[in-house]
Amino acid sequence: MIQQLYHVGQHGDADNSFAPNWSPSGMPSYHDSDGSHAMTEAEIETIIEAFIQAARRCQLAGFDGVEIWAAYHALLDQFWTPWSNKRNDRWGGSLENRTRLSRQICTGIREACGDDFIIGLAVNDEPDYDVALSRESLAEIIARHDRDELIDYVTCGTGSYLDFYKLMPTVFTRRTWGRIWPLS
Repeated sequence: MIQQLYHVGQHGDADNSFAPNWSPSGMPSYHDSDGSHAMTEAEIETIIEAFIQAARRCQLAGFDGVEIWAAYHALLDQFWTPWSNKRNDRWGGSLENRTRLSRQICTGIREACGDDFIIGLAVNDEPDYDVALSRESLAEIIARHDRDELIDYVTCGTGSYLDFYKLMPTVFTRRTWGRIWPLS
């Protein structure tokens, strides 16, 4: 049994949290009027520790592992994506820096929960938006995590918070095998 762990970053709902959303660079959400603020170094460290402690609690509750949700332009994907990560510190710029957050989360979970605890990584393919990561970029990011033995498996969905129709189809969306097509 696997528990998914995630943080939606700039796409959070400030009406529910009563606080500004956190993101790498303070960008707005695409799906509501809530903005976000660029995370401080202390907030980044808080997120790392929160993921680690959530995984530890999952293990104590009897889960076999966790899936780190880095899909659909949620917080970890926001850090990975140059369009949404405009930072010029150790969390932005190069691919090494942009993947530091997810790699430190996975490393911390491995240290806290052991090598037998399963760590998955959820990513997404979003070919409809030029600002989203390309398949080649995603493959490189996954390879970095795999090379360092930080993950045991990867899942891949389609769509993103940049446009909800693939994530939450409405009655106006026609379904076909393996693909969702908007009605014209």
